[in-house]
Amino acid sequence: MELQVFILSHFFPRVLAEFHRLYPKVTIQLIEVGAKKVEHDIENRETFLKPE
Repeated sequence: MELQVFILSHFFPRVLAEFHRLYPKVTIQLIEVGAKKVEHDIENRETFLKPE
């Protein structure tokens, strides 16, 4: 998932806590990447959701 730092630090913790409460067996890993990486991944249809 890619979100701006402000959203991650102020809004997303509550969303993740609620998600974890509802789906305790699902693991979410957040990574920070730059705009060029996002552009590359979209152009190459690379997914950010990868099963373990």
